[in-house]
Amino acid sequence: MMAGLIHKQAARFAFLQCGWLDRDDLIQECALAVIRAWPRYDPARACPSTFLWVTTDRKSTRLNSSHTDISRMPSSA
Repeated sequence: MMAGLIHKQAARFAFLQCGWLDRDDLIQECALAVIRAWPRYDPARACPSTFLWVTTDRKSTRLNSSHTDISRMPSSA
C-alpha cells in the first residue's frame, strides 16, 4: 500500500511540476519522509492512506519550492 501511494504521488508531481528530481529520486525522498513521519501517525485522526498522501504531498511541495527558490536566484557570473 505504501509503495503504491508513494509511486502515484511521485508520478503526479513529476508530471505536473517537472521538479528538480527525477521520479526515482522523488520516490526515495517521499519514502524517507514517510518513514520519518510514521511515529507521529495517529489512527484516531486519519486512515493510513490519508497520512501517506499528506506526507508525500508536503514533501514533494517542499522539494519543488526549494528548487524554485534556488533556480530564480541570479547567477554570479
